[in-house]
Amino acid sequence: MRKKILLSWLFVVCCIAQTIAQRSVTGKVIDANNNPIPNASVTVKGDVVGTNTDNNGNFIITLPKGKKAITVSSIGYDPQDVIVNGNNVSVNLKSRITTLNDVVVTGYGSQKKKDITGSVAVVNVKDLKQVPSGTTES
Repeated sequence: MRKKILLSWLFVVCCIAQTIAQRSVTGKVIDANNNPIPNASVTVKGDVVGTNTDNNGNFIITLPKGKKAITVSSIGYDPQDVIVNGNNVSVNLKSRITTLNDVVVTGYGSQKKKDITGSVAVVNVKDLKQVPSGTTES
């Protein structure tokens, strides 16, 4: 009986020590115009622990013992590493400016079969008329 109580007490002490070793950090991710960035990825640098920002750019993440940095990233923005000193942090992401080199537009038109690269299928109109189709008419 004493062994069970001692093991239970040891388990509780270990859980408390683990909780004390971790710290919860809250923060907000914004852009250059102070607009919140929803769905930004917030991860503990060098770890698999992570979360996403809500619609207002807010997040809560638990830093394991010994970890002091987070990485914040989002599509269209440069990723940023932030050293967390307190329990609250504000991250300002900078826009990533990219340009397109080529734009390809395709549309309807006529081409010769020999000029097309890729697969081509030909459907005869007579064959198409013989296929039953559903209709709402009676």
